Amino acid sequence: MKTYGLLLRRTNEYGTERVEAYVVCREAGKDHPYGCSSDGENSYDSNVPKHLHGLQVDGLGMYGFVSDCTDQPFIGHEAEFRNIFAIDMAKAARIAKTLKRVLARIQKDSAYEPGDRLVSLAAALKLSFVVERKADASSKLRWSSNYSENDWRWMTIPEGRDRYRQLIAEAVADVRKAKGLAA
Repeated sequence: MKTYGLLLRRTNEYGTERVEAYVVCREAGKDHPYGCSSDGENSYDSNVPKHLHGLQVDGLGMYGFVSDCTDQPFIGHEAEFRNIFAIDMAKAARIAKTLKRVLARIQKDSAYEPGDRLVSLAAALKLSFVVERKADASSKLRWSSNYSENDWRWMTIPEGRDRYRQLIAEAVADVRKAKGLAA
């Protein structure tokens, strides 16, 4: 049986600092996460937990970025879908159903802060872990697209929330420092 969680990632794309959390899965015995492209589509897939049947999990995440705006330095911690390469009516319905479930949980939890929204997203889909690629001095700026070639740090949802908040704070501080603004 697969388990599902959120992968945390901090990147710099086109000069913009980004902090992302998106859904991934893990199989028992594997020491790395991987994508979940068709998971939830079929109710007969016994490898996918029943609570995810009929939902769309591939592409779901929170894709935030740092702004130099002083009143709201981190933007984009809303649940949304990205990098879906084909959408038919069935997938569109699953996307809508998934977003309704996640947004209902966010509203129920009164989750306004990014870390709280991460917890609400995890609760809405019964996600069980947060994972982040371990970085050392030699690989800090390199990201292998083959997940099995990376080392991973596995966390509980509360630990992941705290790490997500830390990544956001670090990214905001780095942008403010680069622009010569007070931290």
